[in-house]
Amino acid sequence: MLFSGDKMEKEILNKLLNLGADDVIVKITDEDIEQVRFSRNRIDIAKNWQEKSADIFVALGKRTMFTTIKDFDNIDASLKTVMELAKKANENQSYYGIA
Repeated sequence: MLFSGDKMEKEILNKLLNLGADDVIVKITDEDIEQVRFSRNRIDIAKNWQEKSADIFVALGKRTMFTTIKDFDNIDASLKTVMELAKKANENQSYYGIA
């Protein structure tokens, strides 16, 4: 899936709803990460990279689940796994839907 931002969120949301979810929240995060290593008071290595993740909340009736996905290459398989795990989750008696 090579979408960005809102398009990717909508695509994931629609896929989970099509797989049977009652409620879904998806938040895509792009993060710039920087890492600096010092040796003997000097910068030894400096790296930076970008990391994308999807935070996903799914509800099936009163069964709720929250997860983070960082591998978008196999997103369809990951979403199926999310739904399988949500079906096995204990019911959350204090969950009454997304307001």
